[in-house]
Amino acid sequence: MIYWPFDLIFATLAGAAATAAICRILWKRRMRQIAAEPAFAPPAELTDWDRRFMAYHEAGHAVCSRYLPERPPLERITICPSDEAFGMVRTTPAADHNETRRALCSMLAVLLAGRLAEEMFLHETTTSGIHDLDSAGRLAADMVCKFGMGQDTGVAIPPPEFPLNDELLGMVNTDIRRLVLDAEKEAEKVLSARRATVEALAELLLRRETLDAEEIANFFDSAG
Repeated sequence: MIYWPFDLIFATLAGAAATAAICRILWKRRMRQIAAEPAFAPPAELTDWDRRFMAYHEAGHAVCSRYLPERPPLERITICPSDEAFGMVRTTPAADHNETRRALCSMLAVLLAGRLAEEMFLHETTTSGIHDLDSAGRLAADMVCKFGMGQDTGVAIPPPEFPLNDELLGMVNTDIRRLVLDAEKEAEKVLSARRATVEALAELLLRRETLDAEEIANFFDSAG
């Protein structure tokens, strides 16, 4: 009869589990270092050139947010720099906790609308869209890989611990790219149809710098 040293076996298994857990933690830390979110250092003061680009950038976000489906009401627009960004468009927090695919596509379009407005109205793009592009890429990836909203992949996404084969990885990348490019086209449609509104809002922001919810509502009511 063979007597197994169970205490030793349990200790070995426990040690292996602890080692695996530590490896996972170290891997996550390493991935955060590799794919860290873009750093932002607020400027002490914006130049007139910066302010003009920021005004059109935020106006692009705001106009798309106002006219795209399933977007919450606008709460604040500002071109005053803060610790978070050069400017900002803030919406009222949604009461619902679930988001539809249509709502997420609208969100993607809004994220891309700031940079697109710079290009369409000022014929140049700046580095101010770094956070928007990062957020749009992450959102599109989540839509495909977490929510099963990709056109080709659908729900055929294995759990994170299983590596994707080349075919499925190609489908995932295609779906992510399609979502982002379709969202940009949607944003371009809105901005093209509302050119006068974008220009009027940008000029208003250059004069006022910050608009609250009531002022935003009055502006869009008058814009039609």
